[in-house]
Order: sequence, then structure tokens, then C-alpha cells
Amino acid sequence: MSHRFRPTEALIADIANRVQGGAFPHVAAEAAGVPTEVFHDWMERGSQPGAREPYRSLAERVRHAHGHARCMAEIDLHTNNSKAWLLNGPGKNSDSLPGWSTPVKGQPKPERHSVNVLAEPQLQALLTSLLETLSPYPEARAALATALAARPATRPPGGSSPGRATPPTGTTPGHRGALPGRGPAAAPVPQDSAGHRSS
Repeated sequence: MSHRFRPTEALIADIANRVQGGAFPHVAAEAAGVPTEVFHDWMERGSQPGAREPYRSLAERVRHAHGHARCMAEIDLHTNNSKAWLLNGPGKNSDSLPGWSTPVKGQPKPERHSVNVLAEPQLQALLTSLLETLSPYPEARAALATALAARPATRPPGGSSPGRATPPTGTTPGHRGALPGRGPAAAPVPQDSAGHRSS
């Protein structure tokens, strides 16, 4: 197909002028009546070492026109939109040199779930056993129950915004009844002035 077309001086000037005006080289060739595949063949011939005329002149003039068009566009962008020039042109950030970059988008915060540490079965069993042991001492038992109710136990990951602990059932402050599934609380054992239990 390339034999049907000849890169004459007038055709080369026409393509180069269109490229210098801002057209892509292959589009300029199509507009001048040269198919894209023929134009690429001409450019390849003209870019080889020791290329012959007129292909060498075609390749040189098209490259020159393309560089001129890009240069003028960059100058215009620098003049009228310097921020875009910095973000997308020579001033943009790279691996070797710091520069301008687009703002980093914020990452969504992970969902936070509350954790009730007193709901752990092992801890529940320990607290129940402790309160049962304090049954003969109602005042100590009530003080422990009060402390458990006031102590933060529900916490989200990270330890912020804690909730309140929920003591085991039957251990509310001042309650002297039996624990669930247990008999009535034992009465306190009388003691003498030295603190020994009376027989």
C-alpha cells in the first residue's frame, strides 16, 4: 500500500504543520490523506541509522513539530494552571525526588466492638466463689459487690469509652441473700475482743 503514497515536500510540510498545531502525528497523517499504517512505515524508515530521503526529513520534522506542540502546551499550562502543572508535570512527586502529589484519601475507621471482661466464664466463676466465701461477712460482701458494680468492665478495643461492670446475679450492693442455686447466707460467727472466734 505504501507504494501508492509518496512523502513529497508539500505532504511532509502539511503533516508537520498539523502536528505543530497540536494534532497527534498519526491523526495529522490521516487528515493529510495518508493511512496510519503507511505513515508508521515512513516514520520507521526515517528513524533508522543512515535513513534515506525523504523519509529522514519526514521523521525529523514530525518529531520537531511534536516536541514544539508539547512544549507550548506545557508553557500554557504553567501560565494558566500552575497547580495542575506541578501535580502532573515536572514538579510531581517521584521515587527519586520529593514533589507535589494528590491529597491522600482518608482511610475508613475500623468498626469498634465492646468487650465485657466480666462476662468471661472463668472470671464469673472466680467472682462467684469469692462472694460465696464472703457470705459470713455481709459488710465485706456488700463492699465487694459495690466495687464490682462501679468498676469499668465493658471496653472497646483501645481501652476508650468503658462501660460499667455487671456483678454476678445476686450480688447487688447491700444484698445479703443467697447466690443463685445456693442456700441462705450463713450468719456471721461471733468473735471476742481479740478477734478470735468464740466456740
